Amino acid sequence: MNKGFVDRLAKAGLDLTPQQLDLFEGYRALIKEWNEKIDITAITEDREVDNKHFIDSLSVFRQVRIPSHIRVMDMGSGGGFPGIPMKIVDPSLEMTLVDSLKKRVDFLQEVVSRLGLEGVRCIHARAEDFLQDPGERESFDLVVSRAVAPLPTLLEYCLPGVKIQGHFIAMKGPGGREEVSQADRAIQVLGGRLKEVDSFSWTEEGYQRSLVVLEKVKESPKKYPRGQGKARKSPL
Repeated sequence: MNKGFVDRLAKAGLDLTPQQLDLFEGYRALIKEWNEKIDITAITEDREVDNKHFIDSLSVFRQVRIPSHIRVMDMGSGGGFPGIPMKIVDPSLEMTLVDSLKKRVDFLQEVVSRLGLEGVRCIHARAEDFLQDPGERESFDLVVSRAVAPLPTLLEYCLPGVKIQGHFIAMKGPGGREEVSQADRAIQVLGGRLKEVDSFSWTEEGYQRSLVVLEKVKESPKKYPRGQGKARKSPL
């Protein structure tokens, strides 16, 4: 057991079981192994992986009560953040990891297989394609996303996946509140309602994080998310 990781978790107010700690150790080893083949993350030193990926991902549990046994989507999952750390801490979550890069999805599938995680789907798709599937659209209790795009664009990628009365959590840096002020139209158009912006210092390094939490209050218009990169080129 990595005492440094345990100490870092404790400083963030987190207490994991030995089994969960073992899963994180295995996850870190897979990141290092695959990072030699493809670009998973520029962060490779153990302490930084712990702080900037694992513990940071778990900040979604900080003040937001996430019920067990709900359907969760991590949009633009990349190396699996925050979806896989969330799944390790709460195995009951029905987790869908979506990423547009096939190599990263291959990595996610390897992590899920090697760690023996059940109830996880790894999907190679763009948001604008995945969320036009009637079986996926507005079907998730919770959608989370970390550092994927500016908030107006990110809302278009994510809110159409959230069911009515479900929630979306955008993991943002210290500029989260400013991004919200630029996203009023996107929130309104896509059927969201801002619940809170939770700004705080996180990890032993005092990393600045803002969680932008929205509730879905009405259906998103069918044309969203738009294809051909329109969400990025011409954000709401």
